[in-house]
Amino acid sequence: MSQTAEGRYFHPRLTNLGGGDFCAALPLPSIPAELDEEEDLPRAPQAIAFDQQLLQRLSEVLQQTDVSYLSSTLRLATAPPAKGSALRTALDTQYTDLFKVTANRPSRKANPPRQPLAAEAIQTKVSATAAAAATSPVAPTVTASPLKAAGAARAIEISRGPSHEDLIERFDRTLEDVLERVDEAANGSLGAGSSDCLLQRNELSDLGEQVKELVDRGLMCKVRSTEVVRLLDVLGAQMGLAERVDIDDSDDERSANVQDIVKALDAASISLLILGAEDMPKEVYREEGIDKIVDLIKYHMTHNVFVFVDASYRQIHRGAREDGNGGGGGDDDDPHKTPVQPSRRRKSTASASKRKSAGSAAKKAAVPKAVQTVNGMLSKALTQLANLLFVVHLPDATVLQMTNLGISALLVEDVDLIQTKAVDMVVAAFKHYPEHRGLVVDHILVTLLKLPAAGRGLRRYMFPDDDAHSIQVVTAMLMKCIQASVTFDDHSEAPGGEDAVAVASQPSETTGYGPAFRWSHYFWKELLKGWQSAKVQEVDLKALMQNLVTDLLTTLNMPEWPVASPMLLSLCAQLLSSHGIKSSESKLREVSLDFIGQVAARIKGDMVECENDATPWPSLSRTGAAPVEGDESVAPEVIAAAESALSDAAASRTKDGASTSSAVQLVDGDDVDMLVLEAILLRYLHCPRAQSRAPTGRARAEPSAFTFSLAQLARESERKGKGFRSGTHGPGGDRRAYEELRGVLARHDPSPGGPATADLGTLPRDTATRLCRTLQQQQPLARQLDILVRRLLAGLEDAAITVRAAAVRAVGAVVDADPRVLGWDQVRCAVERRMTDNGTMVRSAIIGLLGRHVVASPDVAAKYYSAIVERVSDVGVSVRKHVINILHDCLRAAPNFVYRIGALRCLAFRILDDDVGIQELVVRIFRDLWFSPLPSGDGPDRRGGGEGRDPIAERAEQLVEVLWEVFCGVSRAGTPKLPLLSTFPMVAILRRVVFPSVQQGDALAAGSTPGGGKEGARGSKEMVAMARQLCDAILNGLLLHEEADHANAATKPPAGGGSDDDDDGG
Repeated sequence: MSQTAEGRYFHPRLTNLGGGDFCAALPLPSIPAELDEEEDLPRAPQAIAFDQQLLQRLSEVLQQTDVSYLSSTLRLATAPPAKGSALRTALDTQYTDLFKVTANRPSRKANPPRQPLAAEAIQTKVSATAAAAATSPVAPTVTASPLKAAGAARAIEISRGPSHEDLIERFDRTLEDVLERVDEAANGSLGAGSSDCLLQRNELSDLGEQVKELVDRGLMCKVRSTEVVRLLDVLGAQMGLAERVDIDDSDDERSANVQDIVKALDAASISLLILGAEDMPKEVYREEGIDKIVDLIKYHMTHNVFVFVDASYRQIHRGAREDGNGGGGGDDDDPHKTPVQPSRRRKSTASASKRKSAGSAAKKAAVPKAVQTVNGMLSKALTQLANLLFVVHLPDATVLQMTNLGISALLVEDVDLIQTKAVDMVVAAFKHYPEHRGLVVDHILVTLLKLPAAGRGLRRYMFPDDDAHSIQVVTAMLMKCIQASVTFDDHSEAPGGEDAVAVASQPSETTGYGPAFRWSHYFWKELLKGWQSAKVQEVDLKALMQNLVTDLLTTLNMPEWPVASPMLLSLCAQLLSSHGIKSSESKLREVSLDFIGQVAARIKGDMVECENDATPWPSLSRTGAAPVEGDESVAPEVIAAAESALSDAAASRTKDGASTSSAVQLVDGDDVDMLVLEAILLRYLHCPRAQSRAPTGRARAEPSAFTFSLAQLARESERKGKGFRSGTHGPGGDRRAYEELRGVLARHDPSPGGPATADLGTLPRDTATRLCRTLQQQQPLARQLDILVRRLLAGLEDAAITVRAAAVRAVGAVVDADPRVLGWDQVRCAVERRMTDNGTMVRSAIIGLLGRHVVASPDVAAKYYSAIVERVSDVGVSVRKHVINILHDCLRAAPNFVYRIGALRCLAFRILDDDVGIQELVVRIFRDLWFSPLPSGDGPDRRGGGEGRDPIAERAEQLVEVLWEVFCGVSRAGTPKLPLLSTFPMVAILRRVVFPSVQQGDALAAGSTPGGGKEGARGSKEMVAMARQLCDAILNGLLLHEEADHANAATKPPAGGGSDDDDDGG
C-alpha cells in the first residue's frame, strides 16, 4: 500500500482507476482497526507466517492483471510504508519483480518488468534523450515529464504517447494479420471475385490511422520494404474491385457499389500516404501502381461525381444506358473497357427501369449523399497526389495525366472542393517539373476559352483570410503556378562584391525570378495572338480577358498574391506592343486602351489611398511605436509586429556578409525605414498560421508568397536607380540583407515534430493589406504610371474614332481616381483638342469626362465651363444632351453655382432645338427647378419674416432674371420690349410646363409623383397654383425692369437720348 498526503492508501496495481493525474488522490476503503491483524504485531517479517499457497495465488493474480489502458508509470516509494506492509513485504521478498511495472505497453506479456529509476537516473535518461534528438533525423516523441497530482505525496510520470518502437511493432502485427487474412482468402476459403475476400472498411480505417501516424512521425521508412510492397499489392487488389463500377441514382451509402468504391478510395489514400512518406526505398515506387491510382481517381471523378453535377458529362457517359441501348457498369464507347463482372452486371441492372424512365436528358437534381462522400474522398486523394509530386520524381506520362485531370476539373461547376485541390496538384507539378510548364500553360489557355464569360458561379475560389472577395479558379491556378515557379537562391557561397551581384542578376528561365516574367509574357502573348481565331470561333475574348484583369486587380494588394503585380505589368507590356495598341485591328487597339486605363486607374487610386492612410508607418518603422504614446488608432498587434520587425531588420544588417549598402533607407523625406516595413510583411507571410504543417514530418516548406516576395525585393535592389527606377529609393536592403532576413525568420519556425507555436508579432489582415499597398508603390508597376498615362493620351490621336473614344474613357477612369490629373498640362491640352474632334462619339466622351468633375471641383469648373457651354450647340445630339444634363446637375447639386444664371439662359434657348427629345428634356429641367413641390414646411403662403426668404419669391426673382437675360439676348436692339411673343423661349417653356400635352398631363394626373393617383392629381393642382403666383411675380418684375429702363433713359444726356427713345418706344 502507498500512503497519500491525507493519510489514505492507494494500491498501485489496481487497474480500475484509469491513467489520470488524480488517481493518486483517490481513497480506498479502509479496514477497521479491530480487524486489522497487523496493527499491534511486531514489524519483523518472521513474526507473521503467511500460507505459501496463498502468496502464490496472489502473485499469479497480480501478474495476470491487464494494465494496457494505463498511460502513466507510477514510481513507488523506495522504503515500505509504516503500516499495512506485511503482506506486501512477504510478496516482494518472494517475488522480487511483482510490483515493478510500467503501463506504456499493451500488456505484461509484451512489456517485461523494468527496475524503477531513481531521480538521478531519470534526469540522466532525459538528458540522453534530448542529446539523441539533436543528432537523430527523427525526433523522439515519447518523453516522460514528472507531474505531481494535487494533494498527492508522490510524483507521476505522464507519457506523451507510445514510443517509436511500439508504433512499428503494432503496425507489424496489424500488417501480419492483414496479410494472413488475404493469404487465407487467396487459398480459397472465401469466394473468388467477392469484395469480402480482401479488407473491410473498419480494417482499412484502422490501417490508415496507423500508416498516417507512422508517416507523420517519419517512421514509415523503418518498416521492412518487403512488407510495404506486399501491403501495396493488397491495396492495389482492393482498388481493382472498384474498376468500372458506377454509382446509380438509386444507390445509397450502404449499397454494394458505393461500398466497393469507398473501400477502393480508402486503399488509394493509404497507398498515397505510404508513397508520399519520407525516405522510402525505391522498390515501393512502381510506375504501374501509381498509374493505377491515377486511373482510379480519374474514372470515379468523371463517372461518379461529374455526371451528377454536369449535364454534358451525364449525356456522354450515361446517355446511351439511360436510353436503354447499353448495360453494365462501363461506357459503351470506351475502347479500354474490360469485361463486366457478373456481380456488377446484376447490381447495375437492378435499377435499369429507373434509369430508362429518366430519359437521355440530364436532369439537375440534388446530388446524392453517396456522391458527396466520394467527392470528399477524391478531394483528399488529389491533395495526396500533390504531395507525391513533391516527394518523388514521377514519369512524364504520369505527370501529364495528372495535370490534365486537374485542369479538366475547371470546366465542371459545383465541385468547388475538387477544383481547389486540383489547383494544388497542378501547382505542385508546375513547380517541380519545369519541363512540363509550357504544356500546363497551353492547357490552361485552351480551358480558358471554353469557360463561360459570365454566370452565377463565375468566381468560386474563396480566400481563407478574406471572405469578401473571390476570383475564378482558373485565375487562381495560373497565378499560383507562376508564383510557385519563382525561387530565391542563396548566393552566400558565390564570389563576393560585384561578381556576386552579376551572378545573382543573370536571367534564368527555370530558377530565380525569371520564370515569373517568362510565363506571364507567354500567357498574355498567346492569348492576344488568338484574337482572330477567337472571333472565328465566336468566343468573347474581351469578356474572358476582362474577368482575368478583374481578378488580378482584386488580388493586387493582397499579401498572399504578390504575383498579381508582375502579371499586370506583363499584361501592360503586351498591350503596348504589336499585340495591343500597335495592332492593325482597331477593335484590338480599343480593347487594349480599355485594359490599360483600368490598370492605370487602379494604380492612381492606390496612390490616393496611401496618401490618406492614417497608419503612422514612419514612426513604426523607426521606433516600433506610435508617434503619440497611448495612441489608440494603432492596434497593439501592429506595434508588436513593428517591434519584432525592428529586431529582425537589425539582425539582418549586422550579420557577417551583409552589405553595408543595406543601411537605413529613408523615403521621400518621411524617414521611413523600408527594410523594417518589408520585414513586417515578410514575417506576416512566413507565419505558419495559415500554412499546413508538412504531412510527412518534414520541416515546413516556405510559402510561395514569401519566396516570391524575397526574390522580387532582391531583384529590385539590384536594379535600384536604373531607368524608370531613378529618383526612387526602392527596397530597403540588398540581396545579402534579404538572405539574412530569411535566415532570421526561419529560426522562428517550430522544430519538425515539435509543438506548433504561434508566431509573435503578426499583423491583422486589414493592416497587412494596407502595408502591402504601401510597399507596392515602390514596385515597377506603380513607378510606370506616367508611362501608361502618356500612352493613353497618345491614343487620343488614333485614326479610328472608336479608338479615340476608348482612349477618352480610359483617361476618364484615371481622372475619376484622382481629379487632380486634369490639372496636368499634357492632359489639359489633350482634352481641349478633343473638344473639337470630328467624331461625335469622341466629343460626347470628353463632355462626359469633364461633366463628372465640374460640380465637385471649382477649379475644374473655372477651367472648362466655357468650353462645355460652347458644346451646347454642337451638331451631335448626344453631345448637346450631355451638356444639358451636366448643366442640370450643376444647378441641382450646387444652389450657389457661380454660373447659375448663364447656365439657365443656355438651357432656355435649347427649347428652340430641332430635336424633340432635347425640347422635352429642357421642359423637364425647368419644371424640376421652378415648378416642383416645395419642401416640407415651405408653404406657398410663407413670407420672408423668418430666417429665410419666401421660396416662391426666390424662384420668381430667379425666373425674371433669366427671362430678362433671354429677352435682352433676342432683342435686335439689345433692349427688352413688351408684350412678349409666343415664340419667346421662356414663354414657350412656361406654356409647355403649365399646359402639358395630353400624354404628359395624363402622366402627371396618374401619379408621376411618388404618392401616385390622388397624390399625383394634387401635385398637378399645386403646380398650377404655383405657376399663377410665379406669373404674377414675373409680370411685376418685368414691369419694374421696364420702368427702371425708362427712368435710366430719361436721365441720359440729350446727345445720345434720341435713338434710345426710339428703340424703347411702344
